[in-house]
Amino acid sequence: MPTACRAVILSLILLLSGCPTHQKDLDAASDAFAARDYRRTIDQTQKTLAAPNLAREDAAAALYLQGRAYEEANASGEAEKLANLAAARRAYVDALSRGPSAGLEGRIHGGLANVAYHQEDYETALSQWTSAYDKIDLPDQKPWILYRIGLSQQRLGRFDQADRTLADVQKNFPGTEPARRAKEKQGTRQFYVQVAVFSQASLAGKTVDSLKRMGQLPLQSLDSQGRTVISVGPTANWAAARQLQMRISPQYPDALIVP
Repeated sequence: MPTACRAVILSLILLLSGCPTHQKDLDAASDAFAARDYRRTIDQTQKTLAAPNLAREDAAAALYLQGRAYEEANASGEAEKLANLAAARRAYVDALSRGPSAGLEGRIHGGLANVAYHQEDYETALSQWTSAYDKIDLPDQKPWILYRIGLSQQRLGRFDQADRTLADVQKNFPGTEPARRAKEKQGTRQFYVQVAVFSQASLAGKTVDSLKRMGQLPLQSLDSQGRTVISVGPTANWAAARQLQMRISPQYPDALIVP
């Protein structure tokens, strides 16, 4: 489990430990989440939420944990993945309505932003990450949040704003992984769909020919490891790149949008 994830789980356990009401169910839900038993986490939070006279902040904590569990739960296919994201979003929205503490509110905004981003609702992702940035009580998450604000601005076509945000990541959080990624993303003005990567250039020919038959004009470049990258594009905005990705995904399901 990544260090950042362990830190979030530990801090959530500490947050819940001060709540005398329904402590047993909340602790059980938190333990299940730490053990990556997300279905049991959801069951335990549902049990907590069904209790009479539940304190509003206890409800907010349970709903936040439920949203996290839905986000992390394994899905058997795309339909279940989308359903889990929708359930997580409902849990986060409900949590915000329960009057959470300031620190927990920041985490809930961050969770809602993450779900919205994966649902390709970049306006909501941007507004929620902006709200999370000043309120979240996990300092190690702030550079990631600022970086994701920049990504959301890019995907909305607000490239000048995005460059300023990504510059702030590098200025305020030098030496971090988000700062490194921000430097790579800065200056983006168009998007490509990366179709395939080959360790040997001679193997790329069939893909190039296939894309030409599909009416595309494939581009070839070398990545930092000297591998041959086959891409199509560019497109002027994310939405157009997404449409292009969907057109070629039946034949190339691993195609991804870059940068």
